Amino acid sequence: MTPLVLLDACVLVPQRLSSLLLTFAEEGLFEPRWSERILAETGRALTEKLGVPRDGAARRLAAMRDAFPEAAVHGFEVLEPELNCHPKDRHVLAAAIAAGAETLVTANVRDFPEVSCVPHGVTVADPDLFLLELTAQDARACQAAVEREARRMRRPPMTPQDVLAGVAVLVPTFANLLHQSMLDGVAVASDVPAYVTVPVEESPLQGYADAPDVTNPLHVAFAWWTAVFDRDRYLAALHGLTWSPAAFGDYAWAEELLAGRSIASRIYYAVDDPTGEVAYVRFVPEVAQSSQVFESFLVRGVCFMTLKKRPDGSWCVWGLGHRMVGTRAVRGS
Repeated sequence: MTPLVLLDACVLVPQRLSSLLLTFAEEGLFEPRWSERILAETGRALTEKLGVPRDGAARRLAAMRDAFPEAAVHGFEVLEPELNCHPKDRHVLAAAIAAGAETLVTANVRDFPEVSCVPHGVTVADPDLFLLELTAQDARACQAAVEREARRMRRPPMTPQDVLAGVAVLVPTFANLLHQSMLDGVAVASDVPAYVTVPVEESPLQGYADAPDVTNPLHVAFAWWTAVFDRDRYLAALHGLTWSPAAFGDYAWAEELLAGRSIASRIYYAVDDPTGEVAYVRFVPEVAQSSQVFESFLVRGVCFMTLKKRPDGSWCVWGLGHRMVGTRAVRGS
């Protein structure tokens, strides 16, 4: 059964993200739901915040209604008084409940605490996580949706890479992982770790042992990963390999996050950065030595290191977390 998904106004306003989400819906990956109140908020944001002419915003909303006539949710208002999420967003959660939606997709996740949603069977997800979950469920259909979106773009013409680059600022982990999967020609997703341990002499990281190279982001990631577990000895090296040492404090949280994870031997260059100055390295669970990704599977429990190239061509570690960080945030730091 196709899942019902309530789309909040904040994910309907950005044109490229909204268009891609609705293309995914057209591919049958989910059934969108919204209320007229949500669409009214969308229209106000388009005109008052983005400066879209009123007739242009009206045409866009009308096209959405025509494409998905079954998306409209009614009769939710009676549920609002008893909900305990943020007051301004009670109508959104009420619409999700009335629609029988499994998921509420919003950029304002904090306004919908679990205690307010779980009792009603609603899971709240930001658009990056939502699209990642769709990829895990049916990567081939997700790729097909991106390709369809590219074909329908005429002004200007777009490739699938252009489509993903256009949404990467809002959904960077999804955009970069799916882009790499499409480059690899792989359309599979699995909860099973998609990597194998490799002998040291066969590892792409053997080059680090032979001749460490700070212009190689994988070498920098490996050196940083090694040093963080022996900070007393290599603290100066850690500082030298980090874009902003102050942001990492004593690095203890980074050690805790990376504990039980191993570095994977693939570099992801940001899909929305044609200069090649932002890259990512995955750290995958359960392997006690270096690992080699053999396909672009979606592995649960990974974390991502974000790297940034310095003007001298050397790389440094910019950030670490469970999601990739958009190029705009990295380059603007």
